[in-house]
Amino acid sequence: MKVAGKNRLSSTRTFTLTVDAASLSVALREKHEAKGDSTTDPYSEWAAGVFTPDQLADATISGDDADPDHDGLVNLLECLLGGQPLADDRDLLPTLSTTLIASGRKLVFSYRRKLAAAGITQVIESTSDFASPWTVVAYGEESVALVDAETEQVTVTIPTSGAKAFVRLRASR
Repeated sequence: MKVAGKNRLSSTRTFTLTVDAASLSVALREKHEAKGDSTTDPYSEWAAGVFTPDQLADATISGDDADPDHDGLVNLLECLLGGQPLADDRDLLPTLSTTLIASGRKLVFSYRRKLAAAGITQVIESTSDFASPWTVVAYGEESVALVDAETEQVTVTIPTSGAKAFVRLRASR
């Protein structure tokens, strides 16, 4: 695959799992090391393929946090999830369901991500109401399954105490 005249990068993905028993939190961090002849990050390569030069010059259209199609997905999430920033693709939004277990219930948060966006950091956050700050979720299990040559399905289970919870996926670079 060629992107903006450059060959696709070869890469190494390293995952670090950190468990903090004192706060009962688990964090999975991904480090992406790219090798190849490209000097751009995954978002810049993606943006160059979906925006015109004039749109690239306008941060209100092509900026990381812009949502030019008003579908609720900012551009950085569109890149991560494989969306088109100028077309409504709400079908890419992560899903959240509840599963009953012996000790109560757990939330199951799922989304698909593009392998080419491996350099974009993803964090799952929650809040009990929109007035409170968002905090990184301490989750129980994460599974990642290859969907096709370009996409993988991420499923995270989140234990809950029964209190109301709002959950979101945040991306950064």
